Amino acid sequence: MRLRVLGSADAFASGGRGHAAYLLEGASGRVLLDCGPTTLPALRRLGVAPATIGAVLLSHFHGDHFGGVPFLVLDRRFGEAGAGPLLVAGPPGVQQRVAELARALYRGGAADARPEVATFLELEPEARIRVGPAIVIPFRVPHDPGEVCLGLRIEMEGKVVVYSGDTEWFEELPSRARGADLLLLECTHAEGAGGHHVRLPELLEHRARLDCGRLLLTHLGPAARDAAISAGLPVADDGLQVDL
Repeated sequence: MRLRVLGSADAFASGGRGHAAYLLEGASGRVLLDCGPTTLPALRRLGVAPATIGAVLLSHFHGDHFGGVPFLVLDRRFGEAGAGPLLVAGPPGVQQRVAELARALYRGGAADARPEVATFLELEPEARIRVGPAIVIPFRVPHDPGEVCLGLRIEMEGKVVVYSGDTEWFEELPSRARGADLLLLECTHAEGAGGHHVRLPELLEHRARLDCGRLLLTHLGPAARDAAISAGLPVADDGLQVDL
């Protein structure tokens, strides 16, 4: 199994990198973790046919994390025949939120998620659930008080990937990451920046508590990215492949 980074930037596409999207793939199938607006062109650049993606796992409903879903739905409807419906799993209300976005983008309904094109599954925090080829345990993370924001613990083909989504540092994070083969952790801010995201000084302070096989930082702002590289921490970049 492997993870390929389709988009590693913050919401502002810093450094010209894409919005949040990560592709887990193995013998049992392909699953997307988040689907920012730049996901479809990123897939095509890597030669990955969108029709081969069975499921999308959404951490929360900020545009840089789910804004690409209507375009995947559009591709599913008018692209390769016989692909079968795309499964979109996310926090409660996922079907309504995707529908609202799709209708804002295409008023004529071209991106409407008809049942033969897309189906939806709500992720309840702490409820273990199968999504396509993966077993997923969602958990609440502190990010936007007005939204249900999730981190995701994903078991697939004998490997475990923990994806933080967008989050501040919180005391349960080390226990959520314990035993993972890969922790994909956001780290948007360097020292002195705003809240609602992990800051690099916090990560450096608590790094020894993260008992996981590999750590990969993502959703990096420019200052945090430069500082993380200077500190010798592994950072995600668009097109990076991590074999698990």
